[in-house]
Amino acid sequence: SMMWRLLEVNQQPFHSLNIQYRMRAKIKHFPSNRYYHGRLQDHDSIKNRSTHLPSHIMHPDGVKLWLNLDGQEERSGLSFINRSEALAIVSLIKAIRAHDTKSHIGVISFYSAQIRLIGHILKDENKKNSKISPDNIAVHTVDGFQGDEKDIMIVSFVRANQQHHIGFLNDFRRLNVAITRAKDVLYIFGNAATFNKA
Repeated sequence: SMMWRLLEVNQQPFHSLNIQYRMRAKIKHFPSNRYYHGRLQDHDSIKNRSTHLPSHIMHPDGVKLWLNLDGQEERSGLSFINRSEALAIVSLIKAIRAHDTKSHIGVISFYSAQIRLIGHILKDENKKNSKISPDNIAVHTVDGFQGDEKDIMIVSFVRANQQHHIGFLNDFRRLNVAITRAKDVLYIFGNAATFNKA
């Protein structure tokens, strides 16, 4: 990007903002340490946010959860899909909607083919179950979601292969965007065997 060239290539001076207004502290912790040298601070509105979370939260940590799947990536044109992740994501959305019809949900992936697949499955489910309304579920690529935020974010990493190739996920800027869109809850779907050795 032009901003990256200005900062990294031409060494232009810059001032980094360090107050964040979006994420619960437990979501903020990793990106702050990994990408911002631990300098991200919570605005008072975050510190004073209600500790109540919807009843569907499945983990004592509450706000973030890695969900490991043994699915396999497949090529789809120039992109990739992971059917196991797509089906699991839609199942998770159904489980959320069984208890919580108000929270705004975002689903993002680094691969446009995966986004199309999830969108198709969601449309099919919506025909069977009106609670899975697309009205407050946004499904986009990571690049298309930049600058946006949702109460609950679901991230599909897609890549699952024996060669440990992770493609776009090597780009720390995209990864940073992906894991900093959630306000209250962050779910990440991926294949641990692929990423542990990448």
